[in-house]
Amino acid sequence: MIGQLLRGFALALSVGCTVAYAQVPAGPSAQQTVPPPLTQPSVQSSLSAGKAYLIGPSDTITITVVDQPELGGPVRVDGDGTISFPHLGRISVSNMTQEQVAATIASRLQQAGILRNPQVVVTITGFGRQVSVLGQVGLPGVYPIDRPLTLTDVLARAGGVKSDTAASYLVLKRVGPNGNMTTQQIDLNALLSGANGALDQSVDNGETIYVPLAPVYYLSGYVNRPGVYPMRQQLTVEQALAAGGGVRDTGAKNRTQIKRVGKNGETEELSANLTDIVQPNDMLIVPESWF
Repeated sequence: MIGQLLRGFALALSVGCTVAYAQVPAGPSAQQTVPPPLTQPSVQSSLSAGKAYLIGPSDTITITVVDQPELGGPVRVDGDGTISFPHLGRISVSNMTQEQVAATIASRLQQAGILRNPQVVVTITGFGRQVSVLGQVGLPGVYPIDRPLTLTDVLARAGGVKSDTAASYLVLKRVGPNGNMTTQQIDLNALLSGANGALDQSVDNGETIYVPLAPVYYLSGYVNRPGVYPMRQQLTVEQALAAGGGVRDTGAKNRTQIKRVGKNGETEELSANLTDIVQPNDMLIVPESWF
């Protein structure tokens, strides 16, 4: 019989489950029933990540009380962080690990005199908390928060930032303490390089990460690589031309023109100095040299 108990306990651990035993002397017990292995890849990746996941509202957990099938089954955590359990009523499980939930249920069953030596298995079978990732990332979408995640964790899951089209910042939208939606602009270079660790914040349920499309400018005329170019930082006319490979030998750099849409919606043509600041959607035109 002891051998059966040990094998059941080892199997429960191997599938990411938690077995809690009430601390009373062991008594006679029948053959144990251990739940089958989990099939959700996201659950397994969470449990193997080495970080303690805290259960929260909308998560689904499966509870098994060994040899008492009528007491177990899947249950969804309500908005107030509680679950309903047979004979025990409401039990708070929010911000608890699998181990803590299993131990709490086992202790409550023992204290209520329902079972002398309850053995409880708890598994997380569904994650209710989600974060949305939009904009210039490889795989925009909604991702489960299946373990403690930071901004860089979520961006990695979303396929990373599109370096050729993304702006130099992201926007984090979250609900503030007063219930109002707040937005925060975060420098992507500082975040991804790790230059400022405080920027890599933890994400929570319902938050949105948005990576905007970078503004662009246009190069035309006698430049080596005419085309559309992203503006991830402030650029002078000279820097913008350099990004396009510079001016051709037959181009007149000092007579560069800028076509710009004014506030009234009309396009105006300006003579550019090389130190002028390029505006989004500007078209830089390099004419042919006279000589």
